[in-house]
Parts: sequence; C-alpha cells; structure tokens
Amino acid sequence: MPNLLDKDIGESHFYFNSQAPIKNNPAFVKLIKGFEPLEIEKEIVRVMCREINNRLNLSLVGFDLIRETKTGVYYLIDINYFPSFKGFEGFRETFHNHFYNRYKSFNKK
Repeated sequence: MPNLLDKDIGESHFYFNSQAPIKNNPAFVKLIKGFEPLEIEKEIVRVMCREINNRLNLSLVGFDLIRETKTGVYYLIDINYFPSFKGFEGFRETFHNHFYNRYKSFNKK
C-alpha cells in the first residue's frame, strides 16, 4: 500500500473495510496503479518471528509490518495467531513438519 496523504485523496479521513482487498476501494484505486511494493529486509522478519515466539510463545503466526519512509523504521501493527496462509506454497508439508517438531520438543520436557 502506498503512502497516503489527505491531499492525495482529497479527504481529511476516510473509512475502509480492512478485510476487503485494498484494490477494490475507490479511495485507493488511483493511488495504487503502477505501485510496486518494496522488498522487506528478511532479517527483520526473522527477528520479529523470534521475538513473537519468545515473548508470546506463538510459533505459527502471521504479522503485518509497516515501514516509515523517512526513517526506515519498521513497526509491528498486527499479529494474527491463526493466519490463512493463502498463497503459501508447500503449506501442507510445512504445517505438518512444524507441528511434528513442536510435538517432539514438548515431549522432551
């Protein structure tokens, strides 16, 4: 999602359904044409995974990050404790392996 400023959409605020695809929202359509998402630093994702696991004891999550354009600082804005995994190639095998490994680690304790 591109940066949104009130001057870009002509409104000081607006509402949108966060569960619907952003490309279907009229306020965003003109802003996202030709928009290319930035690559996220993989190490940031690894750090977030470790922190979520260590602090919340969650090992199978989805999360949303945003990055401030000027500073490059990442912010965690959402944690989904049971994400959909839509479009995750090899999900079935990964899911099976994850639970099998977690089962083994709990049985060692």
